[in-house]
Amino acid sequence: MKGWAPAANVILFDQAIDYTTNQIRANPGAASKYLWRANVWEARKELEIAIADYNEAIRLDPGYALAYNNRGSAWSDKKDYDKAIADYNEAIRLDPGNALAYYNRGIAWWAKKDYDKAIADYNEAIRLDPGDALAYYNRGIAWWAKKDYDKAIADYNEAIRLDPGHADAYYNRGAAFLITGSERAVDDERKFLQLEGWRGEHSQYAVLRGYFGSRRAGKAEAARRFLDDAAAKCDTAAWPYPVIRYLRGEIDQNALLAAASDTDKMTEARCYLGLDLALKGQATAAREHFLWVKEHGNPGFTEFTVALAELDRLEKANQHRAK
Repeated sequence: MKGWAPAANVILFDQAIDYTTNQIRANPGAASKYLWRANVWEARKELEIAIADYNEAIRLDPGYALAYNNRGSAWSDKKDYDKAIADYNEAIRLDPGNALAYYNRGIAWWAKKDYDKAIADYNEAIRLDPGDALAYYNRGIAWWAKKDYDKAIADYNEAIRLDPGHADAYYNRGAAFLITGSERAVDDERKFLQLEGWRGEHSQYAVLRGYFGSRRAGKAEAARRFLDDAAAKCDTAAWPYPVIRYLRGEIDQNALLAAASDTDKMTEARCYLGLDLALKGQATAAREHFLWVKEHGNPGFTEFTVALAELDRLEKANQHRAK
């Protein structure tokens, strides 16, 4: 939320604890003052202290739905998702129209890999607040986890419609397009780079998705431009830049595999090698890399999912040729 506030009403972050503590001393029975201080402690990642203040807010006002919701967020930050869900349950019981509590409980269910319950909570959050781009975005992530990429894309579409500056929605939608074999990853990854810049944690992955999307679309010049821009603008010392070097013809396959120093990097390197070889018509060599990812790769990585989807496409192509 953007807006203006009088300077006299603004408390600097590093002064907020002292300020809220003085407020508590002046109003020791006011649950809202403890909630306020707890929020500051949580923002400072002092989660145990934050929870103690939320406890006191709830002791003073057992019907304080927001205190339960915010304590649930602190438990979630501590990865204690069962306690988080218990607090969100109570927040919803006290305030059934609280879209935020449903949204937060959806995040906790997602963290516990109960994607159906996560989606149910995001559904309710969206019903209560249809303009919440983050609820659509997170529901898209849950659909992604269930491998329902069409529904994931539909939710990313809506998140972007509501918030055209939502960089992660473009990034994830681009990944879904890559997995489904679509050419449409190109524009999404360009938009992500425009919003996030070329030296972020995910920028080089956006380059790779845009590059392969361009090649699938038969746009060789656009594909080359992704690589050239990366060479000029990305951190060339960071992983996965060796993949970009390989695609630029600066190193060969063996050098790329040698640079992949652990299972996670090897998962990515072999996925991208497979994509490159498949697009060059070298299906047998591509299949070997995709199989390595399937048998040894990190299943939590997008590249793992991409490799399995490509294996499936290669298998279907073989069956079609055999007929």
